[in-house]
Amino acid sequence: MWQRATGERECVVLRRQHHFIVAFLILVGVCRSLAAQDAVDSCTNPDHNEAECNDSRIEHVIVTATRRESSVQKVPASITALDGKTLTEMGALTFADYARSVPGLSFTDAGFGGQKIVIRGVSTSIMSESRAATSLYLDETPITDGGFGSLSYYPDPVLVDIDRVEVLRGPQGTLFGSGSIGGAIRIITRQPDVLETGGLAEAILSSTAHGAPSYEVNATFNQPVLDGQGAIRGVGYLRELGGWIDNTQLGTVDVNDNQTVGMRLTGLWDGSEKLAVNAKIAYQDRQSSGSGFDQENPPWTQQRFVPESNRDEWTLLNLDIEYSFGLANLLSATSWLDRDADLEADGTAVYTELAGGLTVSGVYQRNQRDFVQEFRLQSSGDGPADWLLGLFFQDQVYRLEHEVRVPGFDELTGGLGSAFGTPDQLLVWQEEQSMEQIAAFFDFIYRFGANWEGALGGRWFRFDQASDSSTIGPLAGAGQFNSTQDSESGFRPRFSIGYKTNDDLMWYGSIGGGFRPGGQNLTVFDLVPACKPFFEWLGLPGVPPRYGSDSVWSYELGVKSGWWSRSIQLNAALFYLDWSEMQTPAVLPCGAQWVQNAGEATSRGAEVELVALLNRNIEFTLNGAWTRARLEENVILMGGRKGDRVPGVPEYVMGGALTWFFEVQNDVDASFRVDYRYVGSSPNGYSYWFVPSEIPSYSLVDLRLGLAKGRWMTTLFIENLFDERAIITVHDMPERWVTTARPFTVGVSVRFTY
Repeated sequence: MWQRATGERECVVLRRQHHFIVAFLILVGVCRSLAAQDAVDSCTNPDHNEAECNDSRIEHVIVTATRRESSVQKVPASITALDGKTLTEMGALTFADYARSVPGLSFTDAGFGGQKIVIRGVSTSIMSESRAATSLYLDETPITDGGFGSLSYYPDPVLVDIDRVEVLRGPQGTLFGSGSIGGAIRIITRQPDVLETGGLAEAILSSTAHGAPSYEVNATFNQPVLDGQGAIRGVGYLRELGGWIDNTQLGTVDVNDNQTVGMRLTGLWDGSEKLAVNAKIAYQDRQSSGSGFDQENPPWTQQRFVPESNRDEWTLLNLDIEYSFGLANLLSATSWLDRDADLEADGTAVYTELAGGLTVSGVYQRNQRDFVQEFRLQSSGDGPADWLLGLFFQDQVYRLEHEVRVPGFDELTGGLGSAFGTPDQLLVWQEEQSMEQIAAFFDFIYRFGANWEGALGGRWFRFDQASDSSTIGPLAGAGQFNSTQDSESGFRPRFSIGYKTNDDLMWYGSIGGGFRPGGQNLTVFDLVPACKPFFEWLGLPGVPPRYGSDSVWSYELGVKSGWWSRSIQLNAALFYLDWSEMQTPAVLPCGAQWVQNAGEATSRGAEVELVALLNRNIEFTLNGAWTRARLEENVILMGGRKGDRVPGVPEYVMGGALTWFFEVQNDVDASFRVDYRYVGSSPNGYSYWFVPSEIPSYSLVDLRLGLAKGRWMTTLFIENLFDERAIITVHDMPERWVTTARPFTVGVSVRFTY
C-alpha cells in the first residue's frame, strides 16, 4: 500500500510538471528560430558588421574553478558562473537571491538567518549536518561552517562589488578538499585596479507586505597608489531589512528583522613583472531580534516564549603572494578567520516536563578560528601539458558553550540546579574541538591534438583531531568529562576527458570523489536513564564516542555548446552519485542525538542551462534540474527506509529570466527583467518513525525596471510579485513551524558611479 501511494504521488508530480517540459521545448524552438533569423543572417553574411556580430554573441565568463583562468565553456565540468553584471541585473545581494537560478542547487532554512546549502541532493535532513557537505569560499579562503549540529549555518557574505560567483556541482575533493562532497561555491571579489580611480554609491529603499520597511546603503572606491604600481579598493555596506513575522506570545512585531554591517579593504602591489602581493581584510556583523519561525496560527505569526535573538560576526584576513619563475607560477595563500555565532532558541516544548512547565531557552555561544595556508605551483605556457601541484594546511579550533536556562527552576525544585553547580539551568555543556588537516594534491591536464583533453588529479589528506568536553547539570547526573583524540588519512582521485567537436561544442565525462572528516559525539546521554532501554534494543553500550569520514563518488556526462554564431548557449549534464558510510544523524525518542556512519544513498539526475540572445536587445535564460536522491538501504537510526527520498531536496526545479534592453530617449538607456523560479515539493523527513510532511512546491516572480543616464542608474523592483506564501522548510518535531521566503516587496534603488 505504501508503495502504491508513493507511485501515485510520483505520477501526480509528473502530471504537474509535464507543462514545464513542453514549455521548455517550445521556448528552445522559439529561441532557435529568432536567433537564427537575427544572428545567423547577419553574422554569416560575407559583408557582416563585425561589431554588430559581436554584440549578438554571448560573452563567456572567465572562471578559476580549476585553479586556472579559463572560459566557463572550456572547462569539462558542471559549473554555473554568475558575473557581477548578472548579479546586479538580478538584484542579488545574498545567497538566497541567486541560489534558485542555479540548477542542482537547493537549500533549507533553519530560521536563524542562514541556509543549509545542498548540491545534487547530498544531504541527510532538512537541518544542518555536523559537517557541511558543500564548501563555501571567499576568494582563496574556505569559510565553510564547521558545524556543531542542527543550529549551525553558513556565513552569508553580502554580494557588493563581486566579480563573479562560481557554483561547482559534484564532489570537488581534489582541488577543494574536505567538505565538498556535494560541490563548492566560490565568491570572487573584484580586485584593485592599478590604472583607474573610481567607485560607486547606492541607496535602496523597499517595503514588504505584512512587515516593516527596509533600507540599504552600499559604497565602493578604487584608488591607484605608488605611481600606478599598486591600488587600494574598499567596500562598505549597511542593511536594515524589515521582518514580517510577529511573536504573539511576547507581543513583539517583525521579529525576523536583519541588521547587517560590513566592510572589505583590499590592497594590491604589482610593481614587478614577477611578484604580486594582495592583502585583504573583510568584516561582517549580522544580527536579528528573533527567529524566522512561522507557526501558522495565524500565518505570519509565531508563539515563542523567548526572543530568540541571534548574531553572526566574522573577520577574515588574507594575504596572497604570487611569484613567476617563467615556466611556472607559485602562489602562497594565507588566511585567518575568526567567527562568533550566538543565538538563543526557545526550548520550552522540548523540556516542558523536566522544567515543570517553566519557560526554557537554549543559549548557544560558538567561536570558530581557522588558519589556512596553501601553496600552489602551476605551469605556464602554451604547451599541450598543464600541471598543478599543491600543499594545504588548516588548523581549526571550535569552542562551543550550550546552556539550557530555566528561570525559576531552583525556586520550583528547592535549589536542584544549584546543587549541580548550574543555578536555574538544566544543563551546561562546554566543548573545544581542534582539527589539523594537511593535504597534498595534483592536477595534470594533457591535450591530445586539437580536439581531445584528458585530466588526472588526486588528493592525499590526513586529519588529526582532539576534543575536550564537560557537561554538568541535572540532566547530566554526576556530570561528564570527555577527552578524545584520533586521526585518519586517505586519497581521492579524479579523472576527466573532454572532446571538442569545434570551438563551440564540447563533450566531457568525469569520475571523481569527495570526502568529509569524522568527528566526536556528545556522550552525555549515556547518563539519562530513559535512554538505556533504547541502547539495549540497538545493541549499543551508549552513544558512540566518534564517527568516521564518509565519501561520495561521482560519475558525470555532459555537453557544452554554442549555436548560431554563439547567440545560443546550451549546457546539459547527467550525473550519478554513490554515497557511502553516510554521516547519519541518529535521534532516539528519549532525546539522545549523535552522528554515526550508517547506510548508503544515491543521487542521480539531469541539469540543463540555456542562454539565448533573441536579438541584440533581448536575452532569455532558462535552467532546470531533475534530482532523484534516495536511500539505498534501511537506516533505522535516521528513521529512514530503503527508497525514501532525501528530505528537503526537490525532484524538479526550474528558473528563467527574460531581459529587454531598450532606449527611452537618446541619452537614457533602460532594461526590463522578469525572473521566474519554480521549486518542486519535497519531504521534510523519513518514513520509518512517522509519516513525513510535505514541503510544498512554490513559484516566485520578480520584476526589475532600470533607467540609466550618465553616471546615474535608478531601478524599480518588485520581488514575489504575486505575494505567494512560499514555504522553504517545514519542521514537525517536537512542534510544527515553517520558514518562508520574503513576501511581496516593492522598492527602488539609486546608484551613482564615478
